[in-house]
Amino acid sequence: MFPNPSSSTAFKIFNSLLAPKCSYSEPIVLTTLQVFDRITKELLPTPSKFQYIYNMRDVGKVIANIGKGKEEFIVKLFVHELRRVFADRMIKEDYIWFTGVVMDAYKRYFSNLSFFTE
Repeated sequence: MFPNPSSSTAFKIFNSLLAPKCSYSEPIVLTTLQVFDRITKELLPTPSKFQYIYNMRDVGKVIANIGKGKEEFIVKLFVHELRRVFADRMIKEDYIWFTGVVMDAYKRYFSNLSFFTE
């Protein structure tokens, strides 16, 4: 198994993939990486939660599928992809925690964009 790249390296890789297709690539990539980092540190696999194994391929799935969407739906698609890739494996209690993590990251990186207040 390969180690995960540093945050700055992962950001450069995923932002370079998404930037030509999406004007909101920077906050999307930053939010995705922050959510991934929190999940991998706080939701560790256990015998009862063996499905909680996440890796950079999951981040790649989120970014790749966002790149396929239309620009006007990109933020809704982004939240949908985060849920589809990460939260579909979670039990109810962890899903509630995940929703809070996504909202915190979303507010942090998207609050200064004009569509957030409209």
